[in-house]
Amino acid sequence: MGEGALAGMPLQLAGSRKILEFMDWGEYGALGTFIKIGSIGGKEVDEEDDIFILVAPQNAVGNCIIDDLRAMTDAAGPRPVILINPRLKTIGRDKRLEYAASFENCYFFRLLYYAGTQYPIMGALR
Repeated sequence: MGEGALAGMPLQLAGSRKILEFMDWGEYGALGTFIKIGSIGGKEVDEEDDIFILVAPQNAVGNCIIDDLRAMTDAAGPRPVILINPRLKTIGRDKRLEYAASFENCYFFRLLYYAGTQYPIMGALR
C-alpha cells in the first residue's frame, strides 16, 4: 500500500507524488515555498498554509483515510480544503459516510467517451 506519505495509497496513485515533484513549478522557487507536497493528516497542516488541495483521496481495503482527513480538516479550521476526485464512500461506517457526505460538490471531473470507442476523449463535466 505504500510507505510514509504514500501509506494507504492505492497502487494506481502511488506514482502521483513523484510526478508532482518532477513537474516544472517555475524558476522562482514555488515548490517548497507556497506549493508544498505532503500527505493527509493533521500534522501536515501549518499555520502559514492558506488552502489545501487533495488529489484523488480514497479509501482502500484495510485502510480508511476518513480519520486522517477529519484530523486534517479540523486542524485546517476555516481554511478551504478542496478534494479533487475523492472516493470516500466505498468503505466505512455510517458516521464516516456522513462525514464524507459533508463536503460540498462544486465540479465533477470524469472521463468522457462514447460507448464502443477505443480511444476515450478526456474532458470535464460540471
